[in-house]
Order: sequence, then C-alpha cells, then structure tokens
Amino acid sequence: MRVAATTFTAIVDARRAFLGELIDDAGLFPPAQLSMPEALLAHERARTGPHAWMLGRFIVAASRLRELAETLDDGAGALRISVVIDGERSAGFAAIAKHAETGSRRLLVKSVELKLRNPSATTTGADEQMKIVLDAKEAAPAGAAVYFELDVSAGAAPEAALEAIARAAQSSESRIFAKIRCGGLVAEAIPAPARLAQVIKRAVELRVALKATAGLHHPLRRRQAEAGFTMHGFLNVIGAAVLASTLPVSESTIEAMIADEDPASFELDSTRLRWRDLSITAGEIGSARARTIHSYGSCSFDEPVEDLIALGILGSHEP
Repeated sequence: MRVAATTFTAIVDARRAFLGELIDDAGLFPPAQLSMPEALLAHERARTGPHAWMLGRFIVAASRLRELAETLDDGAGALRISVVIDGERSAGFAAIAKHAETGSRRLLVKSVELKLRNPSATTTGADEQMKIVLDAKEAAPAGAAVYFELDVSAGAAPEAALEAIARAAQSSESRIFAKIRCGGLVAEAIPAPARLAQVIKRAVELRVALKATAGLHHPLRRRQAEAGFTMHGFLNVIGAAVLASTLPVSESTIEAMIADEDPASFELDSTRLRWRDLSITAGEIGSARARTIHSYGSCSFDEPVEDLIALGILGSHEP
C-alpha cells in the first residue's frame, strides 16, 4: 500500500477516505495511449490541480523507463511510478534494476505490476506458483509493492492464484498483492459482475489486497454508446470491495452492487458511503482501503473527476 493504514483511518471525510490516491495515471496505455510528453503534461496538471489528492502513481511500461527518464522535465519534482513488466519478465526487472543504478532519482518506483498465470489445482502447481511470486518479489526494488495480475476471464481459476499470492505474502510478510482487469477495448474483455464478485469475496477471505485496472472510466456502471457495450464503474467495484471487507455481506450482494446502474442507490459524502440500505463510515472506509483495495488504473484523470462533480460527490474547486 502506498500510504500507511493509519493515514487512511485518520481521515474523517468519507470522500477522501474513499477517493484518496485512488486513481493511478495510465495515460500511456489504451484507449488514451498518449505520447510520453502528453502523458507527463496531463499528469502534471492533475498533480497541481484542485483534486490532486485523488491522484496515485504514474504508470509506465518497463520498456519505456528510459524514455520516461529522458522526457521528464529537469525542473519537475520526483515522480512516483508503477512499472508494468511488459515482454519477458527477466528483461523487465533488468530494466528496473538498470534504472535504479543509472537512472535519475526523480523516478521513484513505488510498485511493480506483472501478469501471473493461474496455477493448476494440484498442490505442486500451487507451490510452483508461490515460488514464482516470491522470486518476482525478490527481483523488485526494495520497498516496492508488487501486484500480480490475475486471469479473471471465463473458464479461468483466479481463486487458486489468489491462494498462491496469500501464501507467499504470509510466508515472507512482503507487500504482495493482486491485480484484476475489469475491462478492455472489446465486450469480451469485461468480466461479468458475478465473476468480479467471486474474486473480490475470495480476496477478502484470504486477506489479499487488490488493485483494479482497465475499463473503470466512470463512477457508475453504464452502457457506453461509443463502445457499444456496458462497462463497470469504479464506485461500484471499489465500493463493493470496501463494503465486503467491512460488513458480513454475501457474494450475491457484492454482485448486485457491482451490477447496479442506478445513481440513487449510491451516496458518498463527508460522513459515509451508502449503497441501498448498507453504509460504512469514513474510518471504516479507510481501514478497508488499506487492507482490501488500493487503487485503480485509468487512462484519464479528468473523466472520473468530472463525473464525480456531475454526481454532486465532488465540488469543482475541491480543496
């Protein structure tokens, strides 16, 4: 987790507990796919804007670390980054290590993200997967969190991968977490609400914290006319995770919250997060964020902020 748990639990405003450092900047990735100068300019605007408290890390592929270091303005402050291992795992970690040895101190590697194949149902497969997790953590920069992306597509077995991550984290007391992909550029890339509910419920049971990515461009689940299919909302998914971590809710309740498209079902103000007849306080949200769901990657920072303003959750000049 990028912020100590006490930082979140000390927050008395439920909106800030829920939204604080929630949005990792994935402007370099589709569908935005900005150039490096464009992405850094947009990140700087967000970092210095009135809603900067919602901004998390700048996400960059390992293969573009050198380009990032060369493009970053010499006058800019240190940039907190999350590095996605693209291509061969060994090459990705080698690029991070090379940056650590020769790169600018302006780039602070706070986390590393990489895909994790789902282990087989056999004990041997799970043990091998746990070793892969521990080896990757060993290769990561000291102090950096490592997020392993699960396969949550139909027919996959992410629960086994979650168990491998949980066992590895417990055996090493390391900052090892999971990552779930909630969308993509085609309808087939979007997991069903039931699938996400299943993964979130199991992650809560195993005490494995999550990061979400892809598709969560707007607060609430809705059909995107330009895309031609329905996409998940970050208020739905993040809200379901913190709710499941705090209250004794069933998997079907989690699914219902993820699938809910009615704005009237949701309320996020200074005192609480409410979904239908269930609610949790600022302190409860803070604790849940620390142990359950850390952030989500979005290729736009402006879109979610504008939508939250339109819903009345944020003010346009929020301090």
